[in-house]
Amino acid sequence: HGARVRRFDAETKREFRERFRLSPDTLIIGAFGMIHPTKMNLETLHAFEPLARVREDVQLIFVGRYDHL
Repeated sequence: HGARVRRFDAETKREFRERFRLSPDTLIIGAFGMIHPTKMNLETLHAFEPLARVREDVQLIFVGRYDHL
């Protein structure tokens, strides 16, 4: 898909987390792309739920525009 992995130093990571008000100790899982029923976002939430039940330090973030058709 043409995606590239970008590595950030610790200071840049800290700045990102501060900017978006994310805890420095939280495990962040991101779902990227449009927010639309065909993207299976509800299924993503269901898959994330067991992890969230056993870890308090995890957060799921949807990143993308809402495509309401």
